This record gives sequence, structure tokens and C-alpha cells, in this order.
Amino acid sequence: MRKKDKKKKFVRTAVARKIGALIVQAEAFSGEEGKIALIVGDSGHGKSCCLRQYSEANKNTIYVELDRTMRSSLILSEIAAKVGVERFGWASRIAHSVVRKLKARHVVVILDEASSLNVKQLDLLRQIITVKAACPLILSGNNDLLRTVMQMTAKKGDAALDQFRSRVFSILDLDGLAGDGDDGLYSAAEIRELYEYGGIRLAGSAVTILRRICMTPGSGRLRICSHVIAALQTSSFVQSNGSVDESIILAAIEQLNLPARAFLPVAMFDDQQGKRVAIKAG
Repeated sequence: MRKKDKKKKFVRTAVARKIGALIVQAEAFSGEEGKIALIVGDSGHGKSCCLRQYSEANKNTIYVELDRTMRSSLILSEIAAKVGVERFGWASRIAHSVVRKLKARHVVVILDEASSLNVKQLDLLRQIITVKAACPLILSGNNDLLRTVMQMTAKKGDAALDQFRSRVFSILDLDGLAGDGDDGLYSAAEIRELYEYGGIRLAGSAVTILRRICMTPGSGRLRICSHVIAALQTSSFVQSNGSVDESIILAAIEQLNLPARAFLPVAMFDDQQGKRVAIKAG
């Protein structure tokens, strides 16, 4: 069995295509002001991977990964660093430099892990990126982001949400698409392209259960599928057999005690014959 390649090629899945189309549309619809697009969905859809790849392939984009510790000044500083202007000093001066640099270029601003942005920060981004610099703004996060944007409140200062919402031209709801009908977001061919590597062959039942995980809220979706396949690469049983079916995947989930176990139907595990696979938890 060949060793797993350290660097796997990027697979342009349905999610990648939908995210790419959304960004292109945000550019097309932007004019004197930039439009705002939201990408929302729980962990494991591959949002960050797709956005990083898009930014690497399209030089008219800047990609910034946020975190919950960032205040408005640090968010502005990170954007300044990406556009190539001085990131330290008075916030007003940094903002002026960012606007001037962005207006001189055709740039899409992508902010990832944006779930914890508050109303004040959303309004700041609206003013600087979409109004003053006239650039499209793509925000990606979980449903906390959408709840913040859509909240109806009379709280002082939150009226700015009206201004923000009026510039949102599209929302890509990956959770909704994942659970839409029997197909979900990933075709059987995409699952095989993602996970048939290092000599592993996926039986039809394995493809079905991996697609089911990707459709299950809270399971970790693609991320958990990747954990399972990576763990199976270390299994002597899989190395000798080469083929992986549904029972092997479910056995791996149980042995590794993955959180996905709590979200998948109990019947999936009860129906199995208890096939055991020696898994090394790396």
C-alpha cells in the first residue's frame, strides 16, 4: 500500500464552486459601492480551505482569518497588512490608508472566521470596505454570524444593521444545502476524489456513509470524514485489505470515540456486525 501523500491536491467540490460563484457575483454586482455576501455553515464544510484556495488563485483578493480575540483596531490592522500599508498607529490613519489603497485597486476582501463580529464591527467594515473603498466584502462563519446580521433590536447603535443588511446581496447557506433532499452537497464522485488516496478503495457503502456524515449537522462533516480516513491509513487490516466499507468506517468512529457518533442515527451502529479494525489514534 502506498504511503499517503503529504500534500493532497485541492478538490474543486460543489462547495468550492458555489463559493467561487458567489465571489464572482459579488464583484459583478459591486459598483459605486461594494456588495456584501455571507457564507454561513457549521464546522467541517471546508469553507476556509475553499476561501484560501480561491484567494491564492485570484490575486485581486485579500484573505484575512479573524478570531474571537480581535478588537476592531486589530481587524483593521490585519486588513492593512494584507493590502500593504502601515498597520500601526491611529485607527483613523490606518483606515484612511486602507481606503486609499483599496480604491486604487480592484480587490475583493474576504474575512474568514467572522462568526464573532459584533454590530459595531460589522458597521465599521461596511463603512470602510464597501462604502468608502467600494470593494466587495465576503464574510464567512457559522450561524452566529447570520443571527447577528438578522437580529431585530431597538438597542441603541444597532440601527446600523439596517445599513449593513441593505448591502447584503446574497447569503450562501451551506447547512441548508447540505440537508436539502437526498443528495446533499457532495456527489459520490467527489467523495471518491477526496478520500480514495494512499491505496484506499471505497466501497459503495463507504461512500454512502461518508456522504451521510457530510449531511448531518454537528457531526463535523468533511473534517470528521478526513479524520476517519487518515486514521484508517494506519490500520494494518485496511493496509492488507485495501478496501473500506461502511462497517469499517463506523467501527473507526466508535473506536476513536469521535463526536460524530452522537449525531449519527444509533441504528447505523446497531445494524453493523461489530467488525473491529485496529486503529492507531495519531
